[in-house]
Amino acid sequence: MKKLFFLFLFLTTAAGAFAQRPDTSIRLTLQRTPTGQEPFPIAVEDFKPEDKLIPVDDLHWLSALPNIIKDDLEFSLFFNVVDFDSTYKRIFAVSDPTFDDWFRVGARFILRGALSFRANEVAAQVKLIDVNARRDVMSKRFRTSKGSERRLAHTIADAVIEQLTGHKGVSSTQIAFVKQTNKTKDLFVCDYDGKNLYQLTFDKSINISPDFSPDASQLIYTSYKSGAADLWIFDLSSGKARAVSTKKGLNTSAVWSPDGKRIAITLTIDGNPELYLIDPSGKVISRLTYNDGIDTSPTFSPDGKYIAFTSDRSGSPQIYVADADGLNVTRLTYEGSYNASPDWSPNPANPLIAYVGRTTADEQGDFNICVISSTGGPRQVLTSTGFNENPHWSPDGFHVVFSRKQGGTNDIYTVAYDGSGLRQVTTTGTCSNPVWSPRPIQ
Repeated sequence: MKKLFFLFLFLTTAAGAFAQRPDTSIRLTLQRTPTGQEPFPIAVEDFKPEDKLIPVDDLHWLSALPNIIKDDLEFSLFFNVVDFDSTYKRIFAVSDPTFDDWFRVGARFILRGALSFRANEVAAQVKLIDVNARRDVMSKRFRTSKGSERRLAHTIADAVIEQLTGHKGVSSTQIAFVKQTNKTKDLFVCDYDGKNLYQLTFDKSINISPDFSPDASQLIYTSYKSGAADLWIFDLSSGKARAVSTKKGLNTSAVWSPDGKRIAITLTIDGNPELYLIDPSGKVISRLTYNDGIDTSPTFSPDGKYIAFTSDRSGSPQIYVADADGLNVTRLTYEGSYNASPDWSPNPANPLIAYVGRTTADEQGDFNICVISSTGGPRQVLTSTGFNENPHWSPDGFHVVFSRKQGGTNDIYTVAYDGSGLRQVTTTGTCSNPVWSPRPIQ
């Protein structure tokens, strides 16, 4: 089997033209991007007002929007955001930075913008400038409705990411998850950074295991609101839900195929938990597994030709890979006595599967998020504390969202593919079952 190859981030220092700048101005942490390149040092200036008059209530967006963009760019792993510290500003008397000022602190690109507010519309005229060439590499106008300023910032960030890297960003994506309130569990959704949280279901029941459709317009999930574990589809535009699979027993752990034409699901219609394929109307296409063990938690490869799943057919929960029709089953994980909940990275250039594994030497400790090559090999452990579960990849394959139970609370976190950049997404202490949305269709 091929051994898993990981890209490790490492520190480096600026050289050449940047060698003479004062140490007090350096805020770069140059490292390697997921594609092995040095990150782009970029400066994001506060935006200017495009109009002479700007509503007082909107003035804060001149700095708030750039700050959101900075966070998005750094999260992408392709950028180091550079800025001036107070000492540098005092030494060089910087108020309105020039190209030379930015050059001294190592910026290779500058993002500048101007905002205008018209009735119910917010517009941003944005320029991305190459510092050395002193020319625009992108000039675009972005518009959104009032109240959607954060979405505007995310859209601008993704445009910058794609312009300079060729990769589509995840700034405009969302994370759906389950939040418990008293004895009920409902579906919620928020931006990838935890903002703009809102509730989807109000069923006074138990709703679990959400999964986004490939176009991010729907969620499938298991609900007990009719008294049994049935599969439902929630339409995000209409806010309405409909039952899809109400077969006898469990209808759970459902995931969409990449083309949206099939759903892999665990059913117990014959008594034992087995994997099936159904269509979006709930009709059974085929049965995938036939054994006495428990087969659950399916996930598709990016091309839809393979599935990975959890099975205890060997005596303990392990990850297996098979053709999408259930044939040619092979065991993937061998390290540890508990490996479950696989999720296949959507990035075909980085064929990894994230999963939950018990990683302590005595096999009695915490559960951690691990990744392994889809062809096998050694695992890499991304987390080190708490009870971690339900991993799901970001649409670019560079981050994993998961839930962590620690100190009596359960919340949603994200971590980079190499274990760096741990971020907490929710803070209510009652959240689980996260799933990352595909990029919205523009």
